Amino acid sequence: MVTFCIRINCTAHAKEGSRYCEAHSIRRITAKQQRVLDFVKAYIAKNQYPPTVREIGDGLNIASTNTVAYFLEQLQVLGLIYREPGTPRGLRITEPKDVRNPEQLLSTAGG
Repeated sequence: MVTFCIRINCTAHAKEGSRYCEAHSIRRITAKQQRVLDFVKAYIAKNQYPPTVREIGDGLNIASTNTVAYFLEQLQVLGLIYREPGTPRGLRITEPKDVRNPEQLLSTAGG
């Protein structure tokens, strides 16, 4: 049985196990997650190695290392980073093409 995307005026086939086609199944990144990702990218560009959880917290004025770890977990779930288990500087940027921040979604929706 063929399933179609549920978006209005979309005639594309939905991906298997989804109600949306490839174009409409975009995963979103929050503004706070984007801040953490931007910090990690800038840190790596400047120092040639990734920051620790504590350095990310210090750089973004986040007191709790658990909060930083949560943001990193979410970025890993979204596929934006890879974290090497048990390694303090084990971050790697792995941005997939289908993740956009909310501002990009709003700007592309209108035109």
